[in-house]
Amino acid sequence: MIPYVKIPSVHIYGPIGIHPFGVLVATGILVGTWVALRRARQTGIEAEAIRAGVLWSVVAGFIGAHLVHAFFYAPVRLSVEGPIYLLKLWDGISSFGGFIGGFIGLLGYLVWRRKGMLREVDIILEAFVVGWIFGRAGCTLAFDHPGLVTDFFLGMPYPEDGLVRHNLGFYEFLYTLGVLFPAQLILRRLQAPPGSHVTSVFLLYCPARFGFDFLRLPDLSGGDRRYWGLTPAQYGCIAIFVIGIAMVFLVRWNARRLQRAAEAELPDGVVNTAIETADEAE
Repeated sequence: MIPYVKIPSVHIYGPIGIHPFGVLVATGILVGTWVALRRARQTGIEAEAIRAGVLWSVVAGFIGAHLVHAFFYAPVRLSVEGPIYLLKLWDGISSFGGFIGGFIGLLGYLVWRRKGMLREVDIILEAFVVGWIFGRAGCTLAFDHPGLVTDFFLGMPYPEDGLVRHNLGFYEFLYTLGVLFPAQLILRRLQAPPGSHVTSVFLLYCPARFGFDFLRLPDLSGGDRRYWGLTPAQYGCIAIFVIGIAMVFLVRWNARRLQRAAEAELPDGVVNTAIETADEAE
């Protein structure tokens, strides 16, 4: 069993305070943005495009986190308070909703920009994994993903009842640090084709999250709501995993297209132009 360590919040005024969860999430956003900009410089992509992509992703992520929570995790509260609850973005969030909202926001920006989609998505998803480490560390300290009672050696005593439970935020922190992050480093070292990073995140994260959710508290005990035996996040995992499989074929097709352009019998200096033109047409 891992001992419970409480990091106190700092009260400022009224409902305003500094909380460990918020500090770690903010740190994750800042560090992730720094990683994305650094990767942009290394790959010759405009820093301004990456900044805009990160901004779209973060804003859409917060909106998606609350909307998914409201519609799928707290429909009773939504029916009681009405549409006004949808505007309370700070009051109830779903991490998986944030994941989906952020990705939709990023795609929306890149489709609007119509340039270099796969390369830029890769850079931001690689940075997202770094930020996710801090975010899940925040979830670990907030104990906001309670699981079933366990005698597993990684279980933690929960402050509400003192029972040792699975801390699913902690499990995701370990998985991100030990699997998702090293996978990004390996893909970078191998100079994997554009789209490989986002594909790896989809295919590696979804099965793990799908399995972790079986360890959550049942909805009748204050845990996540179930729909036909599965949590909303598990249904999302199924959908995103299918998209990840489709991405495998897209990445392979795009890699072959770039390879054909590079191998074309063109005069010196034209090959690079052809590749850049192909990238801009993504």
